[in-house]
Amino acid sequence: MFLRKYIDADFPALQSWVTDPDLLFRFASYNWAFPLSFDEVKAYQDSHPNKQSYILCDDSEKPLAFAELITKEAHAPRLGRLLVGGAENRGKGIGTQLINLTIEEFRKTNTEPYIHLFVFEDNVDAIRCYERIGFRFKENVTLVIKAPDGTEHNSLLMTLDL
Repeated sequence: MFLRKYIDADFPALQSWVTDPDLLFRFASYNWAFPLSFDEVKAYQDSHPNKQSYILCDDSEKPLAFAELITKEAHAPRLGRLLVGGAENRGKGIGTQLINLTIEEFRKTNTEPYIHLFVFEDNVDAIRCYERIGFRFKENVTLVIKAPDGTEHNSLLMTLDL
């Protein structure tokens, strides 16, 4: 597997992975609407130069997962928009590889001794994955995020010391 920068041609894969509004909210918070549109993703990326999107591919170059590396913002550096594409690919260690390769990419140009991410407090599978990698709830930082249906969700900050 290898990591590369997201390109416009990756959008059909990304769109196919986002199968319902709840999954989109967990993946992108309130920034994108369901169904996911190319123009919306492109406009978001163009307006956020401190957020670089990546795609994890298998050895045949098939996209498997998406990640965002965020720098020069509050609670940065951090990973965001982590998504293993397709339910059939989840629980197979792909998320761990995605995170590790994205951190390797981060370390090529950054010297900060840590990296953060936010996770919804009820996303138990993701929390377990992040803890296995070494992320910990180190700071008492919680963001309350309002979903499109009006419900509020706690997003907790986790940190990995590099």
